[in-house]
Amino acid sequence: MVTVTFTSTLKEGGAIVIPKEALERLGLLMGEEIEVRVEVRSLLR
Repeated sequence: MVTVTFTSTLKEGGAIVIPKEALERLGLLMGEEIEVRVEVRSLLR
């Protein structure tokens, strides 16, 4: 399994944008199923 670490912000509707460089490194194509692990950097309350 290939892994890559990147930082992203949560967009409206719950979308996470994957940077182009990460997509290329992972060899992902649109529509492919992926598994995502999320770590929260800070708690905003």
